[in-house]
Amino acid sequence: MHLYPGPATGLALLFGFFIVPMLVFLSHGTARIDSAKQRFLTAIALCIFAWGIIIGAMMMMGRSISWPDILAGSMILFTAIVAFGILWSLVCWGFTTSLLAALCSIDGAANRYAWFHAYGGGSSIADFTDDRLSILLGLGIAKIDETSVMLSGRLGYVIASSVIFLRRFYGLPDE
Repeated sequence: MHLYPGPATGLALLFGFFIVPMLVFLSHGTARIDSAKQRFLTAIALCIFAWGIIIGAMMMMGRSISWPDILAGSMILFTAIVAFGILWSLVCWGFTTSLLAALCSIDGAANRYAWFHAYGGGSSIADFTDDRLSILLGLGIAKIDETSVMLSGRLGYVIASSVIFLRRFYGLPDE
């Protein structure tokens, strides 16, 4: 029994974690892909392609790689794709997709107030805003000073800065 992974499994772990640097590479500079969906799909395609090419090259050079190792490696790589896909989706589209689902539940066209009413489960935009604000207040990220809302000290600033940094890190616009 070996306590270290086979080559296909080890490479799958490596390329599974390589998804994030690939997303960063595709988020900036001349390699930038504007569409967040296309950027993610390209990053995972490049990682899968590179993993497959290296495994194929190792096999062509006479290295014995077992099929269970290749199967385990492909499952690890698929798991990494799903995990990073969930994170990527939350960063890119969490609130947006919820609003889209609410719009889908409305028969025909709706004005903005009806749309937010459907999204909020019958509440108004003000109720929705108060609900979101109550989460920030409850977590200690924001505070209310009579009629003003502000970040609460270091914790609020660190969390807000981290979210902004993460969005910029992935080349997403500030919203």
